[in-house]
Amino acid sequence: MPGVEYIELRHLERRPLRVAVAPLFSLLMAARDAAGARRSGTPESWCRAIRVHLTGRDYETLAPLATAARVHVPDAILPFPAPPGESLSESFERIIAAEDSLVRDIHACVSSGRAGDWKAPSRDPRRWVRAFVVALARAWSGFEPVWLAAQDSLARETDRIAIAAASGAQRHVLENLLPHGRVARGRWELDGFSEHDTGYAVPHDGLVLMPQVAGPRASTVYHVATTMSHVGYPIRPVVSGAPMRARSPASLEALVGVPRAHLLRELERPASNTGLAELLRTAPSTATHHVTALEAAGLVTRDRSGRHVMVRRTARGDALVALYDAS
Repeated sequence: MPGVEYIELRHLERRPLRVAVAPLFSLLMAARDAAGARRSGTPESWCRAIRVHLTGRDYETLAPLATAARVHVPDAILPFPAPPGESLSESFERIIAAEDSLVRDIHACVSSGRAGDWKAPSRDPRRWVRAFVVALARAWSGFEPVWLAAQDSLARETDRIAIAAASGAQRHVLENLLPHGRVARGRWELDGFSEHDTGYAVPHDGLVLMPQVAGPRASTVYHVATTMSHVGYPIRPVVSGAPMRARSPASLEALVGVPRAHLLRELERPASNTGLAELLRTAPSTATHHVTALEAAGLVTRDRSGRHVMVRRTARGDALVALYDAS
């Protein structure tokens, strides 16, 4: 009988929960299901939207991941982000930059006895990595509307985690987080790969949670040696019927999401992060997450004014708001 991987609750309660939002992990869960894995329970309508854009070569590239079993995946293709997260292009850049370590990571996965068929990628890892990024980029063409439509849900989930962390309610967040996880015997337990129970520590700066727009069985757990640092999980509820509809592509909300569009419009004058959090009626950490994303896109900038950091809309941000709000 397989053992469990676990973290003692008393250790979790001494560390914060942090959130990182990165579309790569949601995209990967959906793309592997679209390629035949049927692992995460991705809605069929999402899979169909992705398959429209995939080529025969893409299916060959994604084949090592297209397995229904829980498996180890090479670290090189899973660039785990620091909070508040990173864009898809940033994740792609990190995957390509890590191509030299792919063979080593493949060997580690295969040696574990719980991996897909990685023979073809190991023969020419650099070629495979580039084909992998291209396949995901094509899959994104079908998945992007799903991701955009879920921005409000992601913002609410980020709020939920921030509030729980501030109130010491880590246990309640983790209790039903993953389909193969539970709180029991004073531990947060996950069904493991080995026959023995394995305990993990938590980093000093806390466990990073990665909410995913994914099917109900999606999960990603990352640990180095005896420390578990990242856990990806599906946000709820997941729509399993008709495809999620994005707002009109001719809207600022469809481009950056509802909360960020609201912030951009309100930044006619500089504002503090606290003021923006009040505007969104959300936690300051959530406002920081949105501001960081807008800053990465060159739409806002942060400047220190005395003891305060003020957020200002850039000329590019002004032009974007003017373009979408002209009508």
